[in-house]
Amino acid sequence: MFISGKTRVVGLLGLPVSHSLSPAMHNAAFKAAGLDFVYACFPVEPEHLADAIKGLRALNFAGANITIPHKSSVLPLVDEVSEEAQKIGAVNTIVNQGGRLVAHNTDVYGFLRSLGEKGAQVVGARIVIVGAGGVARAMAFGAALKGASEILLTDVISGKADALAADVRLAVSGVYIEVVAGDSDRFQNALSEASIIANATPLGMRESDPCPLSAERMRAISGGAFIFDAVYSRWETPLLRYAREMGLTYIGGLDMLLYQGVRAFELWTGIQPDETLMRNVLHENLILHA
Repeated sequence: MFISGKTRVVGLLGLPVSHSLSPAMHNAAFKAAGLDFVYACFPVEPEHLADAIKGLRALNFAGANITIPHKSSVLPLVDEVSEEAQKIGAVNTIVNQGGRLVAHNTDVYGFLRSLGEKGAQVVGARIVIVGAGGVARAMAFGAALKGASEILLTDVISGKADALAADVRLAVSGVYIEVVAGDSDRFQNALSEASIIANATPLGMRESDPCPLSAERMRAISGGAFIFDAVYSRWETPLLRYAREMGLTYIGGLDMLLYQGVRAFELWTGIQPDETLMRNVLHENLILHA
């Protein structure tokens, strides 16, 4: 990669960031588009986040991605927040517009486009989300904003799911969202009625991890349901293996990573990237570095 005196810098701010596949994906796309840009990772401790955001402006970065644990705490540190990101209460992309830092959330785009590419219809859908962390936040808000008829949340920490449900109700009027226990009959029934079931837990990141849904729960799922696993790894996750064996349509987390990156690239450059190239680079680097 050639670095010139005019090279624009995009950074990933978070902790940890050394595992990220985003530099390989974006740098390949910048090169293919003939852009003098470079993407690099910057580990930022929470107590230094405000200084890091000031640095984006002071050093004239083209923009940044924001990852855990800063997606919410960065909100008051930027100059402007898109309407969607404001509702969601989380940011993953910043664009430097002439010294003015504008924040967006492209995770929702990544989730919804991943479903759409497989033919899943979110409008009017019944959706079950397992987990209530940052990924679940993008899924729940994305589904609510897109017009899902029912969103059901479950998490081993019930308070997290309750808090997420309350935030969605407050931000999106008219949405029906419910929190249930994972061992309840209501959850079993919801799985049988759902058209989209999404895993937003980290289960599947390690090869020894169990499936986030038991075999009994999996058997309750309708044959027409779409299974979405936000986890991506070099091996087939337990959830995707179950889905494949049951003949269900399934979507892996690498798609969400790709499409949120595509949207961020467009926001930084105003150019549509080579999506096929980005996907291939993600697959290659996942195998090499997982």
